[in-house]
Amino acid sequence: MKVLITGAKGMLGRTLLNELREFEIVPTDLETDITDFAQVDAALAQHRPDCVIHCAAMTAVDRCESERDLAFRINATGSENVARACTRHNARLIAISTDYVFAGDALRPYSETDTADGGKTIYGQSKFEGEQRIRQHAPYALIARVAWLYGHGGPSFVTLCWRWRTVAVQR
Repeated sequence: MKVLITGAKGMLGRTLLNELREFEIVPTDLETDITDFAQVDAALAQHRPDCVIHCAAMTAVDRCESERDLAFRINATGSENVARACTRHNARLIAISTDYVFAGDALRPYSETDTADGGKTIYGQSKFEGEQRIRQHAPYALIARVAWLYGHGGPSFVTLCWRWRTVAVQR
């Protein structure tokens, strides 16, 4: 099976590259601009993957707040472009989303049957819009909503807590 990974240089993308060794992997990152349908379509036409794992996103929550248009262009339009290309080239789509699509005020953990509302942040709203566009253009896509990522080589909950601890100790 051939798997194309968008955002392959990010923390999740790099982890998938290491874990999916039994598959033929096609890593893509900034060389394929997901905000440009023609580039996404050309990548799928060239590589003919069986599956696309869509990890590419603007995930810096604070930056999304200050750069709303860019967040929607990457997280919504980019996801739509990937979905359209997957449908056109008959590739299964696995899209990675976020729990930020929920408001965050539930008194219990969210489940896959809970209705998302776009959340309270531009990040959550842009990812929610991306989910909706994926469903529109690739109705058989799998959308996985994840919370904090943990791993090497990128910002994560663990590195954030370590920085907080270091700052507290220095005071």
